[in-house]
Amino acid sequence: MSNLKILEDHPRNLPKAGGVDMLAENVSTETKIHVDKVSQRFGQTEVLRDVNLQIKEGEFIALVGMSGCGKTTLLNLIAGLANPSRGQIQIAGATVNGPRKSTGYMFARDALLPWRTANDNITYGLQLRGVPKRIRDEKARYWLRQLGLEAAGDRFRAQLSQGMRQRVALGRTMALEPDVLLLDEPFAALDAQTKQDIMPQFAQLWAESGTTIVLVTHDIDEAIALADRVVVMGRLPGRIVMDVPVPFKRPRDVNSLLDEADYREIRHTVRKGLMS
Repeated sequence: MSNLKILEDHPRNLPKAGGVDMLAENVSTETKIHVDKVSQRFGQTEVLRDVNLQIKEGEFIALVGMSGCGKTTLLNLIAGLANPSRGQIQIAGATVNGPRKSTGYMFARDALLPWRTANDNITYGLQLRGVPKRIRDEKARYWLRQLGLEAAGDRFRAQLSQGMRQRVALGRTMALEPDVLLLDEPFAALDAQTKQDIMPQFAQLWAESGTTIVLVTHDIDEAIALADRVVVMGRLPGRIVMDVPVPFKRPRDVNSLLDEADYREIRHTVRKGLMS
């Protein structure tokens, strides 16, 4: 690429392109998530092979790859929902042997409880943790306001649009104040316009929180619009074949980036990597 450098495995110092810092301002130099030579088998099927990845504190990583390449398996291992067959994963220097209280996980489907209102869905995780009702209600009001849902707090799931449901699900996750947030295709069920509306809002919330994020997506444009780095996984068995820094300043508008030569080059490079 002309002024961009593709990085393999786990880069320590990202370069600059056109004088623009690759990392958001809230990214530290400390490694938050360290995936070290991780492999995973299910029976006779090797799903992941020797995956190495380092993610800095406050960094936003997008994992892209063809269906079945092991993206969600890797996300589940980082979440502590399973143990790798070989290798290890550390978060903040501690080996992951099970779910962490401070790791949030958001799925493609909102999974809201239909008998609870938007307000009560946001507070559900806090209630399970024994957080006092006064604090739960304060957090719910805050996230409803942040997500533009102030008028929808008393509505049930069936009364919310798909986009509103995903915002409530995001509020439920963020209310727990995770230091690591794992996202498995969270915008996949949304129509193009709703996705275009939600993604900038989500990016702003992330920038304010300083949370370390790993996003699994099939959408290259989504990955470039949101992430500091696009990590490309090859076909089964899943392995990292490219680690591509994204040089564009935030906030980003994909429509305006379409005319950028670097954008087109990154997109072409990622698509090529998907064929590996």
